Amino acid sequence: MEFLANNWKNIVFAIIVIIVLIIGVMWFIKSYKKDKEKTMKQLSELLLKLVTHAEKYIKGNKVGKERYAQVLQKVYDWLPNFIKFFVTKELLDDMIEEALTEAKAKWKKYPALLNIETPDDEILKVTNGSGGVNG
Repeated sequence: MEFLANNWKNIVFAIIVIIVLIIGVMWFIKSYKKDKEKTMKQLSELLLKLVTHAEKYIKGNKVGKERYAQVLQKVYDWLPNFIKFFVTKELLDDMIEEALTEAKAKWKKYPALLNIETPDDEILKVTNGSGGVNG
């Protein structure tokens, strides 16, 4: 009991520090998850643009690997560093395939999409959740 009486200020301070740390970690985790979800949504939008761009500008027979390499490189360059740690090549492969499948359906339904001119510097710009543009 004497220990508590002599050190109550230090104990209260330690408890407050622990509570603040726990709240800080919880806030960081929540913020990280929100940023990750937003980035993955933007990544899907970007992939659609990139596969369309590759389809329009890389012409010839058997150029699928070249198109894929271009899309993969541009996506990897665009990804924020904290997301690169979690996005594996296999995940990107799957997402690129999904985007290509979705793009082909859109190209079939709206062939004019392949005729829209998009400058290279505009390709990596995607809308953020608030309607603005990130790039």
